[in-house]
Amino acid sequence: MFSYSVVVGAKIGYYQGNPLKLVADCTELRPTIFPSVPRLYNRIYGTIKAKFDEAAGCKAWLIKKAVESKMASLDGEGGVAYTHGCYDKLVFSKL
Repeated sequence: MFSYSVVVGAKIGYYQGNPLKLVADCTELRPTIFPSVPRLYNRIYGTIKAKFDEAAGCKAWLIKKAVESKMASLDGEGGVAYTHGCYDKLVFSKL
């Protein structure tokens, strides 16, 4: 994977070595491909879920609608678009 990434000109980033700082590293690196283990994915999911749960009022409603839209795309409803111009800009870009 590393060699192929170099050949096609992809950017390669490494984390600081501290698992507790991995979320900060992902914020900085913004990886497209993130090979990892389920435990780490659960930690990232927990961090994102906690941020979503903190929201209240209109912001919470917008997050709920954005997540429902993404889940519908993954289920195959409404085409195969995995991006949404409005929700990606307003909600998901902040992650």
